[in-house]
Amino acid sequence: MRSLFRLLTASRTTPKPAIQRDSIGFVLADGRRIDVLRVRDPRARRIKLSVDERGARLSLPLRASLVSGERFLFEHRDWLTEQFAAQAHAGIERLQRDATSELPLRGEMLPLRWESARASRLEFDGDGALLFRAPASAGEAALQRALRDFYEAQGRADVGRWLPKYLSGLPRSPRRIVFKRTARNGVRWRPTAP
Repeated sequence: MRSLFRLLTASRTTPKPAIQRDSIGFVLADGRRIDVLRVRDPRARRIKLSVDERGARLSLPLRASLVSGERFLFEHRDWLTEQFAAQAHAGIERLQRDATSELPLRGEMLPLRWESARASRLEFDGDGALLFRAPASAGEAALQRALRDFYEAQGRADVGRWLPKYLSGLPRSPRRIVFKRTARNGVRWRPTAP
């Protein structure tokens, strides 16, 4: 009887609203046209604008109107232009499939080979060089994620090797190690008041 009641009450519950995504065109202060990913997220509490290696993202709570989102985007147009200019002039060469031939690791440049595969992954080959496996259809965002995952794994391995030497000098051992992307190379947030 209890399972029958559960079946009857389950059909009456309303489903949670899903995240909605679309792309809108926007003109920066310097005249460049970009696409901004607009996301209506039921978990969002305020309108947020962020920029990362994939581009610009405008997050809207369900209660916010599309007009208020576009107004917020226009109000922060100069900030957005600065973020894209900073990415372009960061002095870091962009990863390009089959064109990038070496990557930095632990103070030296390691040779890089490219190979076609089903999933994007950067790893060591047997000769001490790096091997980047990626499908031909992989976009820049997928390559950047694989690159970030590789460097984070290498950082974790380095911390695992170095940490035991320093544990005796710490008041207590750390429970966990967290890697955060800094604002210079990672996500830049510009929240607004609720």
